[in-house]
Amino acid sequence: MFNRSRVELKTPEQLRHMDAAGTILCEALDATIEHAAPGVTTGELNRVFADVVASHGAKPNFLNYHGFPGWICTSVNEEVVHGIPGDRLLEQGDVLKVDGGCIVEGWHSDSARTVILGSASQGTADPEDERLSRITRGALWA
Repeated sequence: MFNRSRVELKTPEQLRHMDAAGTILCEALDATIEHAAPGVTTGELNRVFADVVASHGAKPNFLNYHGFPGWICTSVNEEVVHGIPGDRLLEQGDVLKVDGGCIVEGWHSDSARTVILGSASQGTADPEDERLSRITRGALWA
């Protein structure tokens, strides 16, 4: 069906590169989400992510992919996926999805995070958004 007769076993060196790509991506996503706040643009988040990835000598895997202009995808509220970072200002209560990836020695990492700016308990986020996020996170781990 897929023209493969067996599972490809990775060498220790390949595993190190895969681990490095994932570790750098995690750090970049952490920094990006930490920077996300009302009044920040999605373009600023793109720069935060780019700075972290570049500081490790890794390369982006989204930038210029079929002409995509960002290092990350930033989708806000009604935007489902693959939002283009730019001048959009984040607001209290926004549901922000950040999708990113990087390449180390030819090995790609790719992951996404979702965050709600504010909280329902403080009256700055929709309780239904928090409920949906909690349920989908639980489904992921289940």
